[in-house]
Amino acid sequence: MMVIVGIIVLLIGILMPALNKYYMSSLEAKSQAIIHLIDGACGQYRTDFDDYPPSRDNTNHNGWYGSELIVLFLTGYGPDPNGNGIMDGTLATDDGHDSYGFRLIPRGKVYNYGLEKLDTASTSGSRTEFTNVFNNRILYYRYDGTNYISSHNTGGPSSLDSTYAKNAEGTYFRRDYMLISQGLNEEWDPPHDIDSDDITNFFVSD
Repeated sequence: MMVIVGIIVLLIGILMPALNKYYMSSLEAKSQAIIHLIDGACGQYRTDFDDYPPSRDNTNHNGWYGSELIVLFLTGYGPDPNGNGIMDGTLATDDGHDSYGFRLIPRGKVYNYGLEKLDTASTSGSRTEFTNVFNNRILYYRYDGTNYISSHNTGGPSSLDSTYAKNAEGTYFRRDYMLISQGLNEEWDPPHDIDSDDITNFFVSD
């Protein structure tokens, strides 16, 4: 009996690292799928408006940042303190419910793509951000024709403009928009680092 128990313990010790690695890979794949859903909605938005959602809009949504604006522009989420269904500068433009759902014409089209089922986290007031399965924020940056501006999201990687989103030649991996989030280690590691677990909508080749 002791021999059998010993064998079982040994097998568990051998299998656990492999099972844990598989589990972590599945979580990363789910987080990547979330990025893919948002990616698809951004593409449809561009088809309709010939541009991607803003990552900073000082005119109509002063103080809102990329990770908050992407939820607002793709899902129509927002407060409706007046219940009037019109754009009045306070984002009171939905159907009277502070949640996902049908939005009146002034708010515009809602890009579902399953986005209404994604997890979100609250930021300032009633603003929300998309999160991945590790409960880490998904940040959104739109390319402004020259570069990406780090201040369009709070708490993003400090090396965004210099190294995070660029290859060895100093060229951005993509020049339209970026979706990035931290992995399990909750640290910003440039995706081209071999030990990075960050999840993005751009892929880095060796």
